[in-house]
Amino acid sequence: MDYLEDIGLFSFTRKFSYSLKGQAQTLRKCYIIDNGIRYAYGFRFSEDIGKTLENSVFLELKRRKAQNPFFNIFYWRNTKSEIDFVLMENTKVVTLIQVCSNIDDFRTKEREFSSLLKASKEFDCKDLLIITLDYEGEENIKGRNIKILPFWLWAISTNVFNHSSKFC
Repeated sequence: MDYLEDIGLFSFTRKFSYSLKGQAQTLRKCYIIDNGIRYAYGFRFSEDIGKTLENSVFLELKRRKAQNPFFNIFYWRNTKSEIDFVLMENTKVVTLIQVCSNIDDFRTKEREFSSLLKASKEFDCKDLLIITLDYEGEENIKGRNIKILPFWLWAISTNVFNHSSKFC
């Protein structure tokens, strides 16, 4: 897998941990560098729009990371929650991003919000974002503001999350 990463076919993120040893000992999350290859050669039973959207968000984050060497991308998971992207600058968690193609379903919305709120509390991070296919909005839950943006709008913005970023 390292050879495939070296030639630029895949890219990986590590699970977030403040310990470098902890990061190195966890499974990495894999992203393909071109969604077209995924469609042409991937084995799937459905269109899987959510995974394609998450892969696209990763590619945009990787592009933005190239502009700021102090910017790092991780994922985070505990026994009940997962955060798709934990963004750090130097040693501080600065934003948490969930990717969800459709947030209309109540259970999906509750799951995404719950994960963001748990991680927000754990990392003392207030910049929370959900990237969707087409929904835009903002919700305030338990004193935390969660911004919801469609991918296209987020991708053309000049910053990573909520217009207070120094990243791009």
